[in-house]
Amino acid sequence: MNQPGREALAMLAKLPDPPTRIEEQVLPPPLTEPGPRDPRVVHLDFQRDEVLLTADDNDLRLAVLAGAGVPSCVPPSHGSLPDQAARAIAAAYFTGKLELLPEYTRNWFKRQFGAIEQVWNEFRALPPDVQAARIVAVRQTLLTCRGEPIDALVPGALR
Repeated sequence: MNQPGREALAMLAKLPDPPTRIEEQVLPPPLTEPGPRDPRVVHLDFQRDEVLLTADDNDLRLAVLAGAGVPSCVPPSHGSLPDQAARAIAAAYFTGKLELLPEYTRNWFKRQFGAIEQVWNEFRALPPDVQAARIVAVRQTLLTCRGEPIDALVPGALR
């Protein structure tokens, strides 16, 4: 595992039942289904997400931190602003800086960054203990693929 991966896992270690390793997703799921989920493993899909193949240290760190270490429940063929925002805000919780995620949807979401930034600012205005609880909730939402991840962070955002 490289340095950005170790750093990201150390940041995620403050979560309950945190991931302890990173694995490359070798066989991508069908384009209509979400990727694998395991609370102890961060799965990265270098085959489907070619941006990761040339990613710098910061982008690799963000890829691990996205969704608090959990991939999207939305199939890659269906970009979702609320889902992307929730995963980006979860990463920003750990880094302190909101950035577009190094995923196949990065260019599409550049146009939506202002809306994501507004939700990030609402989230940051919450007390630290509430922020921490909501990051745990968004992680659980992504692990089960039940509910909207953005609602776990800022209910009703981006609707």
